[in-house]
Amino acid sequence: MLLKNEREADQERNAPQYNNNRGGRRARRRQVYRDLQKLYNKDRTKCAKMVLEGRWQHMGAPEQQAILKEQLQEFWLNLFARLLDEAARPRRMLVENHLWQLHLPVQLEEFRKAVAMCNGSSVPGPDGWMLKDFKMFPEQFWVDLFNIWLYIGYLPKVFRKARTVLLPKVDRPDQPGQYRPITISSIIVRVLHKILAARCVNWVPLHVAQRAFLPTDGLAQNVMLWDAIISESKTKIKPLYTIFLDVKKAYDSVNHPSVRKALQLHNVPPLVINYIMSTYVGATTEVMGREGKVCRGVKQGNPLSCILFNIVMNDAFLALNEQIGWPIAEAESKVFALAFAVDVELVAESEQGLHAQLQHFLRQLEASGLEIKS
Repeated sequence: MLLKNEREADQERNAPQYNNNRGGRRARRRQVYRDLQKLYNKDRTKCAKMVLEGRWQHMGAPEQQAILKEQLQEFWLNLFARLLDEAARPRRMLVENHLWQLHLPVQLEEFRKAVAMCNGSSVPGPDGWMLKDFKMFPEQFWVDLFNIWLYIGYLPKVFRKARTVLLPKVDRPDQPGQYRPITISSIIVRVLHKILAARCVNWVPLHVAQRAFLPTDGLAQNVMLWDAIISESKTKIKPLYTIFLDVKKAYDSVNHPSVRKALQLHNVPPLVINYIMSTYVGATTEVMGREGKVCRGVKQGNPLSCILFNIVMNDAFLALNEQIGWPIAEAESKVFALAFAVDVELVAESEQGLHAQLQHFLRQLEASGLEIKS
């Protein structure tokens, strides 16, 4: 009986406060109702989606019950500010000629396409500007300003400030790593980076293994290719060796020297490289009201970040031996890797071959400040 009472007392001490009494539950319900009403008045579509998905039940709950605000700030600001030593990487040009198309003056048509892709109700950056504020200025004004920045290869310091919103990856996060950081820059920067991202997608050659962030259904292509590999292995009764990898905190961990080196190896024009790297020099972000330096990572939420991540990952795929892979039908080349953003699969016909590929891949990831989830 004594043990039972002690156990019950321990459970009561560890239970969330809003579950301890009826009054707490009523207060929480009232808070949920108020939050839903506010969301309904602000964004009915988002409110309906939250109700239909059942996520409304977590509104009004003290989300920082297990995680203090200071812990979240400390975890993410330390991660962004941590500098890493870059391992030696081979100096080999991946593109023969300079991609001067990336440094052409911004055209009005490009600008209009980028603006059309912006969400008018998206969260504002640290300057508080929404898309409607951006549109108050003449189009040609912005085009001329963007061309000046690209011509001198420099982003003014005032636009290097951002704010980071932490989105829960799970229903009830209980540690900082269970949040996804979305770093939001000014709408002015986002429009220009949409233009640069579109140019990079069109002109920077990426490894065939990487299917993410491209204007095609890359996921479906990888699924079909993987299905073909499995079918052929079964039909011909051939051994198939594969390993699935998940790059840990990929976007937040890339070191900036690797970004510069990857751009140089792809023969991106020097002034474009200077501009891109200037966006990281002295950059800061605000996490829950506290500002800190950004010394690593490509910002999730920035239109240019996905293509920069792909360019950095290119070097890791090129470190793989193309002769160690899986031949499909009468194809001249072999399939040795399938990737969709941070999810990578290596394929080989032998255990030794797969082990060798894995070591090559991990070394190049380490050189970029990346690592695999254990």
